[in-house]
Amino acid sequence: MSVVHSNLQRGTAPVKAWYLKTSDGTIYGPVQVSVLAEWAAQSRIVPGNEVSEDRCSWVPVETLPELKMDWVAELPDGSKYGPFHLLATPYLHQSGAIPLQARIINRATGKSFSVRDLLKSSAVPAEAKASNAPPSSRQNADAAE
Repeated sequence: MSVVHSNLQRGTAPVKAWYLKTSDGTIYGPVQVSVLAEWAAQSRIVPGNEVSEDRCSWVPVETLPELKMDWVAELPDGSKYGPFHLLATPYLHQSGAIPLQARIINRATGKSFSVRDLLKSSAVPAEAKASNAPPSSRQNADAAE
């Protein structure tokens, strides 16, 4: 009996493996979608990146709902940055991508916050506020061959 058939009988589906392609063309993976979600929260996945299950068909990262890249920043000059994961806000601010004067808006609900207020609130983990970069203990993706 095949593994797929056995999994279907038990009611469990095989875990999908995903690949991440950055804007410079580097491909990372395979990783589970939960790892991609962690990377999105750490601002390691940004607009312009793409994901694939087969390294042939690529889609924008924001089309994968599990990544929760539901937020867009409205910058003081009227331009927009995003979408990104809400927990990526401190990293994006520290990198200079999003200034304190920006507003972040949830694309689905319309809920919005100023970056300044969000960074003061407890909605963002303290370690994300204090860090200048994603944690060094983060899991590194293996570059795909």
